Amino acid sequence: MMLGAAWYPEQWPESRWDADLALMEAAHINFVRVGEFAWSTMEPKEGDYQLDWLEHAVRLAEKHHIAVVLGTPSAAPPAWLTQKYPETLRTLEDGRKDGHGARQQFDWSDPKYRQLAGEMAAKMAEKFGHDKNVIGWQIDNEYANESYGASTQAQFQQWLKAKYRTLDNLNQRWTTAYWSETYQDWNQLPIPRRRAAIRG
Repeated sequence: MMLGAAWYPEQWPESRWDADLALMEAAHINFVRVGEFAWSTMEPKEGDYQLDWLEHAVRLAEKHHIAVVLGTPSAAPPAWLTQKYPETLRTLEDGRKDGHGARQQFDWSDPKYRQLAGEMAAKMAEKFGHDKNVIGWQIDNEYANESYGASTQAQFQQWLKAKYRTLDNLNQRWTTAYWSETYQDWNQLPIPRRRAAIRG
């Protein structure tokens, strides 16, 4: 049976890594998961990929007979990204933009976010895709919260068009004559949101 642990070398002085891995080896840890929150360390500026520290961490783990599962860092985009591309921030249900300063504040449906996250994952795959000490990949850290922004709405509308084919079909299936909700254009379709109950 494999026994693993999360390890965040980017959060510790490099001088501490070897001692930490020795403790893990003594505890019979077989693998560590690394990288899922380290985007700002892997790409401190747009297009400036810094993966040598991660390779050093993989090699040190190997020295201690510990394999590595690499996590793509898309759960925690760096400040430069959300500042330069504010459209990548999640739109909350009330229409406000989420702010930078935690994790999962991105809009997973935003094309720019998807492009930049994809480029980051591709750089990691180029460097570590055939590394014998990398035994697995974790794609993102967890499911992100919903976003209610323009790109999400456009994709939802496209999905509805593919599902219902015609607005007449959608209006009939959704009984949109009720409360005068009939739609004449796909662009009119809103993203479903929680709504206060109507009191009569």
